[in-house]
Amino acid sequence: MKYLVLTILLFLLQLSALPQQGHSQVTGKDNIIAIPASGESIDSYVAENFSRCPCFCFYNLTTDSITFRENKYKSASGGASRLVAQFLADNGVSKVYTIQLGQNARVNLGSFRIESTIVTSGKTVRQIIRSIQDK
Repeated sequence: MKYLVLTILLFLLQLSALPQQGHSQVTGKDNIIAIPASGESIDSYVAENFSRCPCFCFYNLTTDSITFRENKYKSASGGASRLVAQFLADNGVSKVYTIQLGQNARVNLGSFRIESTIVTSGKTVRQIIRSIQDK
């Protein structure tokens, strides 16, 4: 119970800080999926570590386009999940597909209204995109 209360307080604190820091919320106009990738190829595996992955694959559901962007926060000394969540929000991401997601990352993504879906380890970026397209 104590951890639930702390998690809720952390979430509310982060939400209240957004306007003061000048962050913009994703409005939902972009329909972009992010996948943490182990390399800049659709045949790369989904990275095991969300906030510390080498790069992200951005898949635009509207245009069916794919781009890769380096995760500049993979070596951050602290607060990587917050920085990554901001980076994804700034790039119009509405949902992430990842192998695992820690509590801080989940809260930080939630503060930007970015949904998350957990996928099975050992899949490639191509396999994840195909599963999205098949829905």
